[in-house]
Amino acid sequence: MLDSIYRFAADINSSQVLANLIAAVIGAMIGGGLALLGVRQTLKAQIKLQRQDWQRHNNEKEKERRDRQKDATEQQASREIASIAALAIEALFNSISLLSLVKSVRSPTFTWTSVPPLRLLRRQLDENLPLIAERLTAGVLPGIISTYMTALNFQVLREGKEQIPFKPQELKELDDLSTAFAIVFRTLGQLVFSRDELEAFETTLRIAQSSD
Repeated sequence: MLDSIYRFAADINSSQVLANLIAAVIGAMIGGGLALLGVRQTLKAQIKLQRQDWQRHNNEKEKERRDRQKDATEQQASREIASIAALAIEALFNSISLLSLVKSVRSPTFTWTSVPPLRLLRRQLDENLPLIAERLTAGVLPGIISTYMTALNFQVLREGKEQIPFKPQELKELDDLSTAFAIVFRTLGQLVFSRDELEAFETTLRIAQSSD
């Protein structure tokens, strides 16, 4: 009888130990699973943050690139505008210079010993034409080049002939060139000058045209 009781107690103890062991294993598995789940969630969060950081870095780089491109475009536009303005003023100078020469020659008090030299400028054309060529329309550029080339060719032909009177046809050609340079000025000027600035230049030209 006592043996049966002892065996029953032993079985109960063994079962309890086994139950405790199983509970411990299950607890460990659950704890490990939760820990693994926590690690996965942490890793996913880190990956998300890393991607956000990469995206932010890429956005900053792209913004810097766009800003540099914008600055370069604005600087190019500023150089082109300044070049067109310089060429316009040069054309205005040439127009007034030719006009003054014609008026001097036609003056009743003119003597060939006091004939002013034919002074034409071309520096702005030479230096800035490649820069502004793409900004000007196809119909404008040939006219500008033609006016300069005709005037400069006339200047070359007159070199060393300061004491030789102009022929009537030559004076008419100078008149026409003065008008052509004025057209070049107006064509370019309206692209870069304000209305008030254009009016100021036009006033200067009108004074030169009306002066004796």
